[in-house]
Amino acid sequence: MVLMAGSTTNLDCGRNWLHAILELVRDLNEQLADYEIDFYDCMRVPEEGLFLEEVEQAAGQHANFRPHIFYSNRDGHLSAENVVASSRPITGKEIYMCGPITMVNALQKGFMRLGVPAGQLHFEEFNFR
Repeated sequence: MVLMAGSTTNLDCGRNWLHAILELVRDLNEQLADYEIDFYDCMRVPEEGLFLEEVEQAAGQHANFRPHIFYSNRDGHLSAENVVASSRPITGKEIYMCGPITMVNALQKGFMRLGVPAGQLHFEEFNFR
């Protein structure tokens, strides 16, 4: 799951940050009114999606919150190129990622290849049991 937040900050978060992300989505009016947010989530199939209705509802209520849902069985893996192609420019933004280490490493390398400085990339990893 990747969340990119706004004018000077981008956030990418994984499923282990799910509660923090839900709180963020629920409090968009108070916390993030000044940010443009592109939220990325990737799963194999729609049945694996968590809280997708709530995410879509938040998007309907907040023009600055744009979810991008990727299904790897249909869309392939999420990549830095996917993020750049589907979001607003990422220049000058912080990017936060969380997910399996192979995904995080691939995204990190992709963003750096696209010119995002390493200091603007932040991540946390998790592994499936």
